[in-house]
Amino acid sequence: MVSQAEEVYAQHIRSLPARERARLLVLLASDLSQSIDNGYGQVPEAQYPVMMSISERLAQSGYTGGRLFKTAEEVDAYIREERDS
Repeated sequence: MVSQAEEVYAQHIRSLPARERARLLVLLASDLSQSIDNGYGQVPEAQYPVMMSISERLAQSGYTGGRLFKTAEEVDAYIREERDS
């Protein structure tokens, strides 16, 4: 059985450009966050991710730096390649 969310996605969202889907994701996340903060449709705390900075996530995973990229130029090149893909 297809859920209403899956039906809306298939009919209206899947065909949007990636930038518009990303914008929609931000809007949905913001709306859901406000709903949780206001006590409506509460989601148990264990079901949504802990908000951490990238530095905190890297530290939690044991990354000490310098293993992925040696220079800022390497980082920039990698990001360019990802954006172009």
